[in-house]
Formats: sequence, structure tokens, C-alpha cells
Amino acid sequence: MTTLEKTGKFKGLGNLIRVYNGKRGLHLVVLYIALGRWRLPWSFRVYRGKGNAGCVQLGLKMLRALPKSLTKRYQIQVLVDTAFGSIDFFKQVRQMKYQAIAGVRIDRRLSSGGTVNDISHRGQQVYLQGLNFPVTLSWYWLDRDDGTREKRFVVSTQPLSWSYISRLGKRRWMIEGFFKTAKHRFCLDCFRQRTLLGVYRFIVLSLIVYLLAHWAYLWSGKQTLPDWGESAAIASAVLLPQLLVLNLIIQINQAQQLARQHGLDLSVRGWQYG
Repeated sequence: MTTLEKTGKFKGLGNLIRVYNGKRGLHLVVLYIALGRWRLPWSFRVYRGKGNAGCVQLGLKMLRALPKSLTKRYQIQVLVDTAFGSIDFFKQVRQMKYQAIAGVRIDRRLSSGGTVNDISHRGQQVYLQGLNFPVTLSWYWLDRDDGTREKRFVVSTQPLSWSYISRLGKRRWMIEGFFKTAKHRFCLDCFRQRTLLGVYRFIVLSLIVYLLAHWAYLWSGKQTLPDWGESAAIASAVLLPQLLVLNLIIQINQAQQLARQHGLDLSVRGWQYG
């Protein structure tokens, strides 16, 4: 889940611009697929507040809509943060025969009494309060920007080694990286539309631009972490060369007067458009 933070009035969006967890804006629940080197924002839903489907129900709805061509071919591992670690979520994901790896709060209660923080060894199977089947518990240390370390607990609905569960728990932070990239590089939270349809169109366009840049990064064959500005430039040159050249011509035409002041004559020959 992520928040597209907004200020001001958006009357055309009704009560969709609201405060949630101290943040005011449009709240999205996003299903993000990691398959090999592929990273795909698959679908999203807008959280509409109390009295409507919560983030857990929205997430489950998107999981149920995954195509059978995908779910039958691959083992589905659902990585979520603490907001989705409800009893209902664990039960529903297990009924779908998927594997859930979820973050849990440090004070999450156990059926035996006490909390997950009382467990001394990683890899133990425990019963969360209200859950009638065991989960495997592990934890990892998250390094903060201020130099401190935070203990993060994670559980799996299937018995796995504690090291593997911890590694999967850390991988969830790739989704946070996607949200930051989509917002700061591909303008996901910069919509100014004041109707729901306009906002949906803007969000879809932002996600398409991200996908094109991601495909360009994969096409380049680089193994390092992507430079999203460079990837976007590659996508423009490969997929939209005419648009890129047309934009260059517009810039040259706009610079004609300045060029003449410095004794230069800029011209473009051999170009036909339309």
C-alpha cells in the first residue's frame, strides 16, 4: 500500500482524498509481481475508507484475479508488510494454496500467551493468536538511515528455513523501492486531475512509462541496478524515435533567433513528418 500525498481540495474525487496513517492523499493498494528479473506493477485498487473494502480485502481480490496461466506455472509467494498480516489474510491465502510471507509487529500475540518477541530461536513454528495452523517465525535486522538497527519479524505459512524466510522478508523492500521510483522518476503522485477517471488514466500512464523504462533496462542487458533516467532515455530512443526527433526539431526552431544573434544559422534538412 502506498499514499499519493495531496493538499488542497479535490471535490470531483469525493471522499477518496482522505487521511490514513497520518498521511493525506489517495491511497493505493498495488499488486506487484517479481518474476526473475521482471518487475511488473500488475494491478491496483483505491482504498475508499471505512465502510468499504479494507486494504486486506482489496489485496485478496487482486490475488484471486491472477490468471491461471501464471498461478499454475509458478509457485506463488505473497510478500506483504504488517498492514496485511491479519488472520483473515493468512487463511484466505492458504485456501488459495499460495504461500504468504508477512511482516508482523514485535508485539504480535501468540496463542500460548506472550509475543513473537519472546521467541529466542529463529525457524520455530508458532501459533499466532486466532490462527488455527502454525506459521514459521524468523526475523532480520533492518539498517536505518540514522545508523540504528531495527528488529523486523516475519512469518511464513509454509515451513521454510529461517534464513530463507528472512531473505524473502527483506525482498519486500524492493516494492518500497518501486514506489519511490514510480513517484520521483515517473510522476506517479503528481496528478492534478480532479475527476476519478482522470486520476485513473494518469496512474495507468505513469505505470506504463515505468514498464517501458524497465523493459529498456532489460533489453540493454545490464546486470547492475538500473539508472532510471538512462533507461527512460533508451526507451524513448528505441520505442519513440520520431517523437524524440520531432522534439529536437522543435527545440532547434525555438533557438533560431538566439543562434542568429551569435552569427549561426541552424537548419534541418531531409526531414518529413506526417
